[in-house]
Amino acid sequence: MVRRSIRLRLTSLALVSLAACSSRDVSIDSGRGGSAGAGATIAGGASGSGSGGLGSSGTSSQSGAGGKADTDCALAAQGIAIYGSWDELGYPPYALDGCRLAYIAPDGSLRLQDLVSHDEQVLDAPEAVPGRPTLSPSTVAWQARVNGESVVRVLNSGIIITVTGEFQHAEEPKVFADSVVFSAFSSADPHSDCDVLLYDVATGTLGVAIGGAGQQRFADISADFVAASDFSEDPNGYFDLGGSVADIVIYSRANGTFTRRARPGKQAFPLLGNDGTLAYLEWGSVHPEPKFSAFALMTGSVSTPPEGDALIRNIQTDPSYLRPALRGNLLDFVDSSLGSPTLYRASLNPRSEPTAAIEGTGVQSLLGPASTDAWTLLGQRLASGPVLRVLAR
Repeated sequence: MVRRSIRLRLTSLALVSLAACSSRDVSIDSGRGGSAGAGATIAGGASGSGSGGLGSSGTSSQSGAGGKADTDCALAAQGIAIYGSWDELGYPPYALDGCRLAYIAPDGSLRLQDLVSHDEQVLDAPEAVPGRPTLSPSTVAWQARVNGESVVRVLNSGIIITVTGEFQHAEEPKVFADSVVFSAFSSADPHSDCDVLLYDVATGTLGVAIGGAGQQRFADISADFVAASDFSEDPNGYFDLGGSVADIVIYSRANGTFTRRARPGKQAFPLLGNDGTLAYLEWGSVHPEPKFSAFALMTGSVSTPPEGDALIRNIQTDPSYLRPALRGNLLDFVDSSLGSPTLYRASLNPRSEPTAAIEGTGVQSLLGPASTDAWTLLGQRLASGPVLRVLAR
C-alpha cells in the first residue's frame, strides 16, 4: 500500500471574513490503495473550542426543530438570490439542515445563514470559487480553490480545516454528522487515480473509505454506509462526461466490508436513505451519452442484490445533470422529459409512484433539490435571475 501525506490547514473562523483568520499547518498520513480505515490521527490539533454561533455544534437552529421554526425557516429562505452559474455535475449551489442555510450568493461568496435569527457569515470569498456546499447540524464542508488547487474545506466548532497537498486535489464533499467524505485525486489531472476519503472531525482521523484502481467518486455517506461510483471496470478507468461504465460500491462503516453492486452500463451519483435505502442514476452502455442527458433513476437496497433494483422513472434534465436529493426515504428529483422542468417526489420505503410537486410554469429551469426532514429547497431560474424556492415535505 502506498502512503501519502495529506496536509491540513486548521484555521480559526472569523465571523464575517476569512481575512483575519490565524492558521497553522498540521500533517497527517492517509493510506491509499483501497484499504478502508487506513488513516492516522492528526499529529497535532487546533486550540480552543467552539463558542456557539453558526459555525459550531452550539448553533441555535438544529435540524428537527419542527413546528413554527420550520415554517419561519421556509419563509426566510424563499426568494433568496443565489449564484447563477450551473455546475457541470449538477451539484446545487446551496444546502441546508434544519434552519441553517449554506449557499453561494450572487457575488460568488459562500454564506452560512441562520434562517431564524438571520445572522449570516461569509465562509469563503469569491476569489476562492467556493461551491458544492454540504452541511449537518455540526459541520459544513465545501469545495474551493487555493493557489490554483482544488481543495475541500470543513467548518466545525468555529474552526475551518482546509485539505491541501501538492500531490492531489480534492472535490465533491458530502457530510453526515461529524464525518466528511470526498474525492481525493492523485494529481490535478481530472483523469488521475481517485479514491474516496473519509475524514472524522470528532476524532481527527482520515482514511480511505473506498479505493482501488482507477477512479472512485461521487460519494454519499450515512450513519452506517458510504456509497460511491467505481470506474475501475471502464477501459479508461475514469469518469467521462461523454461516456464511461461504473458500478456502485458500498462500504459498511460498522464492519469494514465492501459490496460491489455489479450492473451493466454506468451507475453514478448514489444516494443513501434510511435503513440502507439506495437511489442512483443509471445510463446504458451505448456511447456517447446524449447532450441532454436521459437516464434511469433507480432504487434498491445496500443489503439486496442489484438485480432486484427497481426503476423509479426514466428522466431527462437540461443541463445534462441535476442531482436528485434523498432524505430519509423520500426522494426529490427534477425531470424535463415532458417539456417543462418539474420537481417530482417519490417514497422509496414503502415505494410509491412519483408525483409532481412543483411544475416549472414561467420558470426558465429548476436547479437540483436539497432536502431536510421538513422541507425541500431548490433553485428556480426566473428572468430576473436564480432564487431559492421552498416546498414542505
